[in-house]
Amino acid sequence: MRGSTGTTQGPTRTRPPGRRRAAALTGVLLLAALVPGPVAVAAPVDDCQTPDRVVTASTSGTSLSVAAGEVVTVAGGTQTGGVDALPAGGTLCVAAGATLAPAYVNNAAGTVYVAPGATATMPSIAVNQGFVLDNAGTATFAGLALNGPSTVTNAAGATLTVTGSFQPGAGTITNAGTMAFPGGATLNAGVTLVNDGALTASALTVNGPFQNAGRADVTGDLTVNGSGTLTNLCVLTSTGGLTHNGTGSSNTGLVALGGGFANQGSWRQNPTGTLTATTLLDNGTVTGFGRYVFSGATQVQGGFDGDSAWVPVFVDAPGGVFPGSGAGSVTNVDVRTLAVDGPDDFVGPDCADPAAPPSADVRVSKTGPASVDPGGVVTYTITVVNAGPDPAAGVVVTDTLPAELTGVTASGGGVVAPPTVTWSLGTLAVGATATLTVSGTAPVPDPGTEVTLVNTVSATATTDDPDPSNNDGSADSETVLTDVVADPDDVDPPVAQDLVREGYVNRPIISSAIATSPDPDLRLRYTQTSDPDEGADVMLPNGLFGYVPPADFVGTTSFTYQACDNQPVPLCDTATITLVVHPRAVGDEVTTLMGQPVTIDVLANDPGGAALQPTSPDGPDHGGLSAVDPAAGTIEYTPGANYLGTDQFVYEVCGPAVLPSPLPGAGTPDCTTAPVVVHVVPDNSPPVAPLLAMETSVGTPVTGTPAVSDPDPGDTTTLTSAFEPVRDGTASVTTVTTTYTPPPGFAGRDLYQYTVCDDGYPVLCATGLVTVLVDPVAADDSATTPAGTPVTIDVAANDVGTVLPPDVTSGPANGTVALVDGLLVYTPAPGFSGTDTFTYQVCASDVSPACDTATVTVLVVAPVDPVDPGTGGGTGGGAGTGGTGTGSGPGGDVLAVTGTESAPLGAAALGLLALGGALSAAGAAARRRLAILGG
Repeated sequence: MRGSTGTTQGPTRTRPPGRRRAAALTGVLLLAALVPGPVAVAAPVDDCQTPDRVVTASTSGTSLSVAAGEVVTVAGGTQTGGVDALPAGGTLCVAAGATLAPAYVNNAAGTVYVAPGATATMPSIAVNQGFVLDNAGTATFAGLALNGPSTVTNAAGATLTVTGSFQPGAGTITNAGTMAFPGGATLNAGVTLVNDGALTASALTVNGPFQNAGRADVTGDLTVNGSGTLTNLCVLTSTGGLTHNGTGSSNTGLVALGGGFANQGSWRQNPTGTLTATTLLDNGTVTGFGRYVFSGATQVQGGFDGDSAWVPVFVDAPGGVFPGSGAGSVTNVDVRTLAVDGPDDFVGPDCADPAAPPSADVRVSKTGPASVDPGGVVTYTITVVNAGPDPAAGVVVTDTLPAELTGVTASGGGVVAPPTVTWSLGTLAVGATATLTVSGTAPVPDPGTEVTLVNTVSATATTDDPDPSNNDGSADSETVLTDVVADPDDVDPPVAQDLVREGYVNRPIISSAIATSPDPDLRLRYTQTSDPDEGADVMLPNGLFGYVPPADFVGTTSFTYQACDNQPVPLCDTATITLVVHPRAVGDEVTTLMGQPVTIDVLANDPGGAALQPTSPDGPDHGGLSAVDPAAGTIEYTPGANYLGTDQFVYEVCGPAVLPSPLPGAGTPDCTTAPVVVHVVPDNSPPVAPLLAMETSVGTPVTGTPAVSDPDPGDTTTLTSAFEPVRDGTASVTTVTTTYTPPPGFAGRDLYQYTVCDDGYPVLCATGLVTVLVDPVAADDSATTPAGTPVTIDVAANDVGTVLPPDVTSGPANGTVALVDGLLVYTPAPGFSGTDTFTYQVCASDVSPACDTATVTVLVVAPVDPVDPGTGGGTGGGAGTGGTGTGSGPGGDVLAVTGTESAPLGAAALGLLALGGALSAAGAAARRRLAILGG
């Protein structure tokens, strides 16, 4: 049968453009007969073709039952009785021309197959696990409840409609034809929907996988819940909006919305994907590529991030602003005006090929006598063949009788109703043949007159026919002409002419035989009496013939034909047609360097069958030819000294035979020529790509111009690409400059390469190196501390870059500085109060010379005079107050606030005595400095 789990689609079939009506097309059909075509392959025998039981449809209301393992076919008319049983393993077939319209269907778990040309008009039914609907015709359900895993298949050319709300529980739904849910559809998590055809729904909610490779139109809202996944490969439209909460949904086609796009799931587009909507509310993730067009407000609270800065996501938003609001992530997005094809014009690379409906090529032909004696019996034989690829349903054969034929009889149940005989053959399986005959008595014409009986056969079927020209009565093979001649006079035989017809290698020759009869009222019939030694030839009764030479054949061959008149005892003549297949040569074009010989395979693009000649009919003007190798088909060309420009010469090829008479040049070799154009260009040297050194600071892009050059005068150089930097920065080029952007927070040295190419022949390229020194950024700091109290300063807190611990480069004039656990501890000199300063340096952690310096200003506050006890004052003894920054604290070291406004400068800085640090055993660049009070 057609399959319990789905319909297998064959190759795409297209309908021929029309019937053959013009004699000019006869040659095209003749060539089709010469070149073998694909052989129709019979489909597997459908269970419904060999049912266990056939039920004649009845409107009496009689119910029917199908047993497990039984195949029952409903044929003819309309079956209105209910279906009492359709268990698992049972199959109910609806044949072409029949209608299944049951009042009820009880607990179906078997298979319902609706054939092409059949109709199923079903009530609202609930089916059990294992139910299969295989629809190749027209099926309508008032309601369809899939209560367990089921399979619904709608074939190409078929129509399936569920008028009520469709809420299947589990199973697989596959559509290659037309499927409609006018009452809306809710697909539960256990349901998979695959659409390769045309799908419509008033509203659609998806809780499972939905793949659309065809055209899906929703007249309402489309909702994809959290358990659902939408994979759109072609065109999906909704007059409402799309609420998307699914995970892993993707779009490579067109999603066109009449409302907004609300995303709380994960949505991805490929470069071919396009989504149009009124508004955007993104609380989920949008990734990938593609295009988006919004006509209203846009808000991103989640992520709207393209995969690549080089191939960004393109967005068309009002006013060129995207997003209009929201605090989400938006990266790799290019906002611009976009032109987007509508749903009717969109062509996507992943759209399913239009699947052809089932079809059957029904072919008819007939044979009969060319002539008959007056009053004789004429018998015509009709052959009907189904060449597939599918069974042909409702086959009817009609034979149009000659008006002069009497006493007509027909075989095989043919109905004789002059002027026609009709046979109703029903369904023909793929490859099946039916042979029919019709006979009658020829008329007796008046003496000296002639009557021609014209008998034509045609056939029709309810299954689509991909080539009606071979069964509509228009082909020569569908008509027989039978001449009835009374008392003919003696006439001399016809005269057939010997002919010469010409063509070219690998191309057919189409022409006509020529013969004449002394009696212009006689008709001539032509037949081929021998085959050519090379190739294949077919001749039609009207003398038209077509010849296809073997591949790469060049030379002469011939065949014979016979022309016969249509007298009761035909007279004939025989002649010969000589076929001359000429060689062909195709011109060549090459490029070589100045002074550089080049070997040219002039036969590489020629059809073959001819040999290269050792001499040139027309040599080059600016060079010479040598090493002509007829066996290899090559010629060596050497440019003249210091010649630059274009040169040309001609080569000659000849076939193995001489030209026959009466052609011009008869007796000479059959030759032809072609030109060879040679472009002589100067030699080329690659460009020079020197080192480029650039310097910038943390987080700041830098642009430089490499000093590229080219040793060839006149060559233009262009920067074409930049390699990925070593330290994960980004690099790009224009035609003359390169720009480097350091990664966030990076300080140190980075490296990358660039490519520069010239415009010479051939184009040559070179690779250069770029070094970038990314300096850290050190910011000035300030702190406050009581006299005699150390203060700890985190100078790195407001610095930027991956650096080593700070290094004091100029000590304070009135105190000392020490490095303790990466922090600087300033201790004022005994008795000092006022403003003191020192400088420090931070360097990149990769020990490159990428450094920066900053100044630290410390305000040392003098002690406050004691307060008279009588006036009330302090709390008495205890530790003194610490240095200020974040607040007071116990005496001793105090962590100061950095990055504040500097205090007024104090006395001039004193000298700094620095102790050199040492690198760690692992080679890490850690430097320590101990600053001590100088002077």
